[in-house]
Amino acid sequence: MSIETLPVELLEHIIEAALPPITSSDTVSARYNTLRTCCLVSQTWRSVAQPLLFDSMHLGKTSPMNHGAVLGTLRRSQKLARRVQVFKVFDMRNMTRECDDEMVAIMRELSAVEEIYLCSPGTLDLALFADIPSLQHLSIYAGRFTSSAFTTCPFPRLRTLSLCGCDWLESAKPVLAPAHLPSLCALAYLYSPTWQPDLAIFPPSLRVVSNYNLRPTHGDTSDRTLYENRFDIVMETSEEISIADSLNAPVVRHLLFTDIYAPDPVDSLAQLVARDPALRHLETVYISLANSHAAGDCAGAKAALDHLANTRSFRIIELEWEGQFLEGSLIPPTFL
Repeated sequence: MSIETLPVELLEHIIEAALPPITSSDTVSARYNTLRTCCLVSQTWRSVAQPLLFDSMHLGKTSPMNHGAVLGTLRRSQKLARRVQVFKVFDMRNMTRECDDEMVAIMRELSAVEEIYLCSPGTLDLALFADIPSLQHLSIYAGRFTSSAFTTCPFPRLRTLSLCGCDWLESAKPVLAPAHLPSLCALAYLYSPTWQPDLAIFPPSLRVVSNYNLRPTHGDTSDRTLYENRFDIVMETSEEISIADSLNAPVVRHLLFTDIYAPDPVDSLAQLVARDPALRHLETVYISLANSHAAGDCAGAKAALDHLANTRSFRIIELEWEGQFLEGSLIPPTFL
């Protein structure tokens, strides 16, 4: 039996096993090149490999996929367009202009997509997503939002919304409301240069990731709020200043740290936990020592961190990479 006569189901398993996983934008090219090579073997191989190119689509300035060719293929084949479940666009580097017309046209073809991530897309009309009722997860980094009028609920199935460094025009602000987001379970809202919304309009059960308390009138929501902080900025505060002052939150149960430059971050964290009354009920710390800029032995630091967590009765969740805002959602799966 030659490889050409293998059952299609077996060929699918072989090709899928050969594909490198997409763990970051750096691995997109390897996966694309593997599938492209498979497509060139024969018509049978192409019939198996081509749909896999579209299951999880990753584009951007450094992507090997030609955007015009992708758009043409999606328009010619609704079957392939409906296969796209995940759509990510890395490093668009468009901070001031309108979102690229070609990219908008591609998204309009994705009638069954469930997850979208856009990095620096420029000015984006949120009404675009009203035509994608299947959308469940939306993440945008450094976007600028406007919105034309809605005739229907634009996000009927959206469960998670992750926004970092986004600018809001007045027309877009009403979109961030329960009426437009009836299925929302978790929201990350970080470092917006223009607008700090009052999330008290959402149910208190909503899980929030933020660098500031956006529900000050909602009572104690500390068990459903993950506060992100830049580690070195927190450590530079004096003993008289509580972390509660910078977060506008009297009780902090869940913390996510980025920008770790301290030579001994575990010792610094131990001092912070010991002195700050806002951390008296600390339950979880999300941190990435492996990718921090801290000097010293990483394994030793992890052991010391585990000891500190056991002593102070909080849990450590190790992040693979603290720069996840450049790759996807800022909502850790373990926080959902």
